[in-house]
Amino acid sequence: AGQLLDEALAKGDEIDVVEQLAVALPLLAICELLGTTPDDRDALIAWSNAIITNDDPDYTVSPDARAQAGEEMVVYAMEMLQDRRAEPKDDLATVLAQHLDQGDLTEDEYASYVMLLFVAGNETTRNNISHGLLQLAMDPQQYALLRGGEVYDTAVDEITRWASPVTYMSRTVTEDVEYGEFTFRKGDKVVLHYASANRDEAVFEDPMRFDITRDPNPHIAFGFGAHFCLGIHLAKLETKCLLREFAARIETFEPAERESYVRSSFVSGIKKLPIRVTKRA
Repeated sequence: AGQLLDEALAKGDEIDVVEQLAVALPLLAICELLGTTPDDRDALIAWSNAIITNDDPDYTVSPDARAQAGEEMVVYAMEMLQDRRAEPKDDLATVLAQHLDQGDLTEDEYASYVMLLFVAGNETTRNNISHGLLQLAMDPQQYALLRGGEVYDTAVDEITRWASPVTYMSRTVTEDVEYGEFTFRKGDKVVLHYASANRDEAVFEDPMRFDITRDPNPHIAFGFGAHFCLGIHLAKLETKCLLREFAARIETFEPAERESYVRSSFVSGIKKLPIRVTKRA
């Protein structure tokens, strides 16, 4: 996180938060865990964008392009598998390869697992970071609180509540159930809108206020129950590290121009977020 900020600040007092910070950090972390090279970053970003934000013409020009991105990522995963079989390393790709060879995973499951790590471990956290810095740019008082150094943990939770990087998921009803005024029948499809739940007036005081001191903060942006985010600890750590390194280097900042959003109903994504900064002495 510090290295990315230093590289960005060396180029001047304007930073595109998305391109220079939020996209790079989670992907580099996943690359390090899997043991792959950061040189593949641009290709991985392009594949991930095409797969998850397939409604945005800047990322996916056609359904065929989305399918091709998925196929190319599978090829990448299988090349990684062959490499780890030939030369095991101290990384997650080797662990997955070993479980495949032990019969714990099929090749399809292995490839899906690698894709899950690259896509879900990248897109969501990058949008979390982008939304958090956008809100802090628009509210200098909140940023001043952050720079005090006492509220990083609650700040991460509030940023995640506010961003709700995954907008919704669908579920299938497994048995008839009454809920409030509604009856759900076995086999019905329901949609869970996390962004709405995370602004529930019955749960959150003044839910439309961004407050990095909010505690408790029982948001469900990471899901719940059996469907809980596999990477919650990594996502929180990445967001916290970026905030700490950012606050250590930047006195004040503001939007340099209006942000632009990803065209998607599924992810709450920011595509471009230029900011103007004043560096700390």
